[in-house]
Amino acid sequence: MATDEAALIAKPKSAYAHYQKQMMVAVRAELEGQAGAVDMGSVSREVSVRWSNLPDQEREPYLDAARADRLRYEEECLARDKLVEEERARKREDREKVDGKRERKPLNEPVREKRRSKHLTDEQIESKKARQEIASQARGERDTLRAEEQKQKDELAAKKAASASARLQYLLSQSDIFKHFGVTEPKVKVSNSKKAKKSEREEDAELLHDKHDTVRLTVQPSVIKFGTMRQYQLEGLSWMVNLANQGINGILADEMGLGKTLQTISVLGYFKEFHNISGPHIVLVPKSTLSNWLAEFDRWCPSLRAVKFHGDKDERQRVIDEILCPGTANDQRKFDVCVTTFEMCLKAKTTLCRFAWHYLIIDEAHRIKNESSQFSTVVRMLATEHRLLLTGTPLQNNLHELWALLNFLLPDVFSSSEQFDEWFNLDTEDEEAKKQMITQLHRILRPFMLRRLKSDVEKSLPPKKETLLFVSMTPMQKALYKTLLLRDMNTLTGGTTATKSALQNIVMQLRKCCGHPYLFEGQEDRTLPPMGEHVVDNCGKMILMDKLLRRLKERGSRVLIFSQMTRVLDIMEDFCRMRQYDYCRIDGQTSYDEREASIEEYNRPNSSKFIFLLSTRAGGLGINLYTADIVILYDSDWNPQADLQAQDRAHRIGQKKVVNVYRFVTSNSVEEKIIERAQQKLKLDAMVVQQGRLQEKQKNLTKSDMLDMIRFGADEVFRASDDQQITDDDIDAILANGEARTEEMNRKLQAHDKGDLLNFKLDGGKMQVVDGVDYSKEKERLEELKRLADLEFAKTLADGMGKRERRTVLQRDEVSIKVKARMKQLPKPLRLPRMDEWQFYNRQRLVEIHEIEVSAYEHAKATSADDIKDYNFLTPELQAEKEQLLKAAYTDWNKAQFFLFVKLLGRYGRDNLTAVARELNKPVEEVVGYAQTFWARGPELSDWEKLRRSIEKGESKLLEIERLAEQTALKVKRYENPMEELVINYQGKGGKLFTEEEDRLLLCLVNMYGYGSWDKIKREIHKADVCTFDYYLKSRSSAELGRRCDALMRICEKDNLDFELKERRDNAMKLEIQKQREELAERIAEAKADLNRNQTRVDEMIMKEAKKMQAQREAKRAKKEGKTVVVEKKPSSPSMDDLLTKELVEMIAASTDREASTIALKFCAKHVKCQLSSILQQIQHIATPIVKDDETSWDIHPHYQSYLPAPSRKRPAPILTGPMPIDDGDVPRLPKSPWSPTAMKQVTPPPKKQKKGILL
Repeated sequence: MATDEAALIAKPKSAYAHYQKQMMVAVRAELEGQAGAVDMGSVSREVSVRWSNLPDQEREPYLDAARADRLRYEEECLARDKLVEEERARKREDREKVDGKRERKPLNEPVREKRRSKHLTDEQIESKKARQEIASQARGERDTLRAEEQKQKDELAAKKAASASARLQYLLSQSDIFKHFGVTEPKVKVSNSKKAKKSEREEDAELLHDKHDTVRLTVQPSVIKFGTMRQYQLEGLSWMVNLANQGINGILADEMGLGKTLQTISVLGYFKEFHNISGPHIVLVPKSTLSNWLAEFDRWCPSLRAVKFHGDKDERQRVIDEILCPGTANDQRKFDVCVTTFEMCLKAKTTLCRFAWHYLIIDEAHRIKNESSQFSTVVRMLATEHRLLLTGTPLQNNLHELWALLNFLLPDVFSSSEQFDEWFNLDTEDEEAKKQMITQLHRILRPFMLRRLKSDVEKSLPPKKETLLFVSMTPMQKALYKTLLLRDMNTLTGGTTATKSALQNIVMQLRKCCGHPYLFEGQEDRTLPPMGEHVVDNCGKMILMDKLLRRLKERGSRVLIFSQMTRVLDIMEDFCRMRQYDYCRIDGQTSYDEREASIEEYNRPNSSKFIFLLSTRAGGLGINLYTADIVILYDSDWNPQADLQAQDRAHRIGQKKVVNVYRFVTSNSVEEKIIERAQQKLKLDAMVVQQGRLQEKQKNLTKSDMLDMIRFGADEVFRASDDQQITDDDIDAILANGEARTEEMNRKLQAHDKGDLLNFKLDGGKMQVVDGVDYSKEKERLEELKRLADLEFAKTLADGMGKRERRTVLQRDEVSIKVKARMKQLPKPLRLPRMDEWQFYNRQRLVEIHEIEVSAYEHAKATSADDIKDYNFLTPELQAEKEQLLKAAYTDWNKAQFFLFVKLLGRYGRDNLTAVARELNKPVEEVVGYAQTFWARGPELSDWEKLRRSIEKGESKLLEIERLAEQTALKVKRYENPMEELVINYQGKGGKLFTEEEDRLLLCLVNMYGYGSWDKIKREIHKADVCTFDYYLKSRSSAELGRRCDALMRICEKDNLDFELKERRDNAMKLEIQKQREELAERIAEAKADLNRNQTRVDEMIMKEAKKMQAQREAKRAKKEGKTVVVEKKPSSPSMDDLLTKELVEMIAASTDREASTIALKFCAKHVKCQLSSILQQIQHIATPIVKDDETSWDIHPHYQSYLPAPSRKRPAPILTGPMPIDDGDVPRLPKSPWSPTAMKQVTPPPKKQKKGILL
């Protein structure tokens, strides 16, 4: 009873529900009066909109009703709970009166165990207990390891927290600028009592706490075994130790080749020797330097156990299980240093994050300059006490990279990049402010970064000398360079504008031309030998390199050649084979093992390798090639730091010779500007990073910069004649010229004032230079370049070569600009309205009338002294025409409505203008007229092609939807009960998220409601009984259902196509079978007719023979009786049998074939109705083959000689086989016709079975 009453309690309604119940009927009636029948969704939306716009005062009654309904519900629920509880108590009392009070019997554990194991054998029980013990032991070990991991991390956190105060005090002691980044002095509680004094012990403890011990090492740690550290390396070690003592992380940014690896190993050895801290440490390095780091650990500090963490998944798991063992106590650890690569750190981040690392060291630390990268995110997750970054190029691009490094070192200090960028914003014209900010940046970097140059600290290292070698182009290169420039000459001369990507492509093509013309397809003459001299002669750089290498080979030098492009390295390999130079090669595709083997082979004493070919990016990191003393930069990198890294592969500790760096530059080409920009960046780096190695915020190349690069030297290229050849200058003269030009460039760099170093160029300044453009020569230079290009283009046109052209889209025509300029001067009645193109004004005619009106106005204004009040200056006809033209335009259509109109045309199609008008909320007649005007005058619009393609694309989508709907309906109608019988031929063998029953339901629903009605389909799915427990299908969104329906409809389309093809094939097969049946019936009918004719002939022949035999018997009987029989002779005509016999006899007589079957086949080919076996028997009966001297002839039997022509007849000896004429009195009896049935049965019987009376 209580349950029934509880079920009747109605849930409380919200205020909106009360409002909806009251307004639903009225809103439905109102909407039906406006647009006819409406659905429930439209009514609900309208009610919701009205509720949203309902004022608070009008909402109050509904809110009161909702509150009252809530109170009613709570009271009813309370009453229901009381009734239910009373009912339960009554039933409990009634049960206890009968059965007594229920007690829960405790379950004994041994009884439970006995019940579980009563069906198990003793062996199974023991095995189960053993497994449980092993699992319990494993859980205990895991818990122990996790507890140890957490303990180590807690100890690390406690250490960092204890050093936080000292770290902040140290930073503030270095510079007060850190206050701007949230660094404040620790708060000290000050006592108000003046009598309170510190004891001696408290004062000593405070002094000891505040004291900062400064470590300065004069000798290297004893654990460093291999050699002796240099003085500057000991200073670097002392600097890193002091940073660690202060709780500060740092950047060791020594120039490449000064031994950063050794200094890093020594600081780890210092902590092992003096602090008894052997780890764990982690070193993250590039893959190319992994083996070098392991070798350096083994060489310099063998007491540190370094483990290589690298390999596939199985190898990494083996190292984790056997060596790393996360959670192991420090005294049980099997390693001290884990050396791994950046990639392995990402793959094994879960394992590496389980350790509490003492030191985290990142080699080539510019990998974390992007704080949003995956690697930067992962390394920030590692729990570390100290962090050290190693880089030879501390900063390469901008100040944000500096913040990323500082944020990694001190995330609690440098937490906001926006604050940092705002504080150090170098985008200002105030040079004094820039200098001040750079000084502040130096003060920030000074505590964290140590930067030394080889020229300052390593006096024993031989110097490095760089020389720019300028080389001219060959005729092939000049012709190719001209062609590349002429393709985009309008862009270069300012005729058209180009995108930045297009200019970058031009620069790349010109750089390839300077590298080697064979980098372009079709330039190499394939008729010439691949290893011929043309490889060298067609490239200016190759000619210079050939001369230079010959000289270097004689001098005993060894050479490193760097190039940006691996295809250039391919050509270099061909060149080395031509000149028989022994070489090695490393590029981005070289495997790790091949790389290490090549480096070891090149550095081996007395190695025969003369040249080492390297790509700048792949071969510029972590490679030690100190045995080479010559570096050739075949082409230059945009980033000068990459070229510096390449040079320092040879110029590093251990080098005993002067390192000469030769940088190849193609004269009067884009390469000169690339070198110029690189030198600017290097100069800026030298200026701001020398006191802390900071670089100014560098901007990317602009379109103007790239245009200057491309235009540079273009006039010289066009002026040069193709018959110019590179002279065979002495190599010493080439080197001297390069040294002179290099010194000249350096003097220009040094000549600039330091205050201008943040914005300078290598050209001289003039009074007419504004914003970096020399207006005194820029115009003349462009005109001259255009003139030269026109001449070259006219020349090439004669050869049939064209150039690319790009049409310019004009946004406004000249008339509208003129009208707009005049509008500001005219009175308002005379001004034309704003005539947008989508409003379809007759602009040309309106402007003509406007010009007439303006002329009349100006004339009246000039001739009249009074103010003009009447502005009717047009004739009535022109005024009426103007008003008509203005009225014909669609003045109330704005831009948003126009683009919505275009979008709706694509959505509904150009014919469904009623739906378009409904969406636009405009009358259908107006939309129809606008559509007619749109299609008639659409080509006048500036973006007409784009708009037309958009509409056609939408219409094609509509056609596609219509086609899919038709195919789906066709598929569904093919089955009487599609919900159970419909077959779906799925494509592929992959797993399906939807079952076949769900797909059948979706196809039936989409066929019912149409494509795009995904919300309706979803509602029907929730209502369908078959989906009551199908939670997967019911939980799909409308978009997911739409995608599935679309895929299913396309499957239906393919199924229908396959069905139609199969049906056509079946129909064609049926027609073919029917045709064959008809042909077979015709042949059977003909055969029956032939059989009847032959039977008739046989019957006639039998009758004839019978009559003849009867006549013979009668004649014989008459002769015996002595009577005379008069035989009437009739003119005989040759029968068909005689004709066939005669033809066969003639064919046999003329044949030279040995086999009778050959003659029979020929005869049957002519007479298809004859049987081959019968003809073979007849041939044996008619003639006998005679073989003589490998020649065959046939002897016709005598009784068939009559069938031969007279000259061919013989009288041969009697033949033993075959029938002979029988002399029977006066009437000779001839043998029966061989074609008769009787003769067929008696043809050629065996000689022993021949009848009597036949001559053998």
